[in-house]
Amino acid sequence: MRSAVIAATAALTLLVPVAAVGAPDAPPPGSAASGVRDSHRVVVYYQKHFQDDRTRTGYISALPLLTEGTGVDVVNLAAIHMNADVLHLNDDPPSDPMYDRMWAELHTMQAQGIAVVGMIGGAQNDTWPSLQADFATQYARLRDFVTTYGLDGVDLDIELDEAQLQQGLSVDVGTVVDVIDALRADFGPDFLITYSPVADEFVSPDPEDPDADPDPDGRYGVDMNELYRQRGEEIDWFNLQAYCGHGDPTPEQYDEIVRYQHLRGADIPARKLVIAAITAEENCTTGGWIPIEELTDGLRQLAATHPDLGGVAGWEYFNSQPGGTARPWEWAARMRDALDGGQAPPTTEPSTTVPGTTEPGTTEPGTTEPGTTEPGTTDFPTTGTTSSPPSSTRSDISTVSPAPVAAVALTSTPRSATSRAGATAQPQQLAATGAGVLPLAAAGGVGILVGVAGLMAARRSRRAG
Repeated sequence: MRSAVIAATAALTLLVPVAAVGAPDAPPPGSAASGVRDSHRVVVYYQKHFQDDRTRTGYISALPLLTEGTGVDVVNLAAIHMNADVLHLNDDPPSDPMYDRMWAELHTMQAQGIAVVGMIGGAQNDTWPSLQADFATQYARLRDFVTTYGLDGVDLDIELDEAQLQQGLSVDVGTVVDVIDALRADFGPDFLITYSPVADEFVSPDPEDPDADPDPDGRYGVDMNELYRQRGEEIDWFNLQAYCGHGDPTPEQYDEIVRYQHLRGADIPARKLVIAAITAEENCTTGGWIPIEELTDGLRQLAATHPDLGGVAGWEYFNSQPGGTARPWEWAARMRDALDGGQAPPTTEPSTTVPGTTEPGTTEPGTTEPGTTEPGTTDFPTTGTTSSPPSSTRSDISTVSPAPVAAVALTSTPRSATSRAGATAQPQQLAATGAGVLPLAAAGGVGILVGVAGLMAARRSRRAG
């Protein structure tokens, strides 16, 4: 039955397109994924894209994660919402011109080996209930979106808010299995599939009894151990949200997770367990912040005791310490230094513009779709009832401007070609309807995209060989 549902989505590809202006510079899906490390990864969540979300002004660029040589592996783009009859990036269509510069920069980063993964779900939206109610329609939208924008993977973030829980909603593990199977069939073995649960889903819920089992129904209906037993080979890693009352990003917490998994859980290996921390104290009103020196000291300790440590993830990019809103990329550089035991790359004063781009003008915010927050606010509430913390809604954040695009030497170790036994499905070539030309703000942008095209052609040639 499940395979029939997945197969039925193919017929809907042209009927349920992403309402998108195309992205002609988008790489093939999964093209940067094979360069991601098997362990010691640095993952950065990128959700807040403007200083003032209501007017869509004060663009916040993630490009310095590349140009400042931070050693980041993955940019986790948040958050993709599939609410009933529409797919949005946060509160807006992904084709909205407000995102043109962002997509161009992310594709530049992909051409230099940084994977871009799309986080689907999160709090205060109907993504997972919608997938469960009409899998074929919703998955077709997701597949079209991945193809149109050339994502390297999808991060599964299952959260239900209090209102949904009171309605008796839950997510069946079979729905998650369907998504994993369909993504793997469509995009092949290199495509990244990750999962972002809270850390306390992997340990005993009773501090007095470290061997007690977690809730067999899972936090929102999905038992992590059961999911891993069914599809563990297809899940590249878990981003364990260790904050907001659901754990701590400390060696003690990580050691307990590894111990429990080995003794009583599904035996998820350390290389698939990435510890996720908040990057600034204000990113969670219910706790979980530890000073960056304490975090990096803990990572050095873990890297020494767990050579296959999965890595570290940070929620979220725009105000990451120690650089704050002016230099948020420094967090990733400090994490890379801690994991590698080397010297963090020096940072330089950023320039005020990126070649080929201009500061986007003011855009009138659209109406808010059902199940999402008002534009200008996060999709994560400030209570402790969900697993993801809030983003800041301040409108006085200083401008974050990237340095010019420059060639950056890659230091990642490619994933093993045999790391996923039996994954032989080849990606399907899917045509996204409504594709057009992604506008660039200035002639310099053509130069960027020509360079990207050359890099991607070379990458494809190497992969083909």
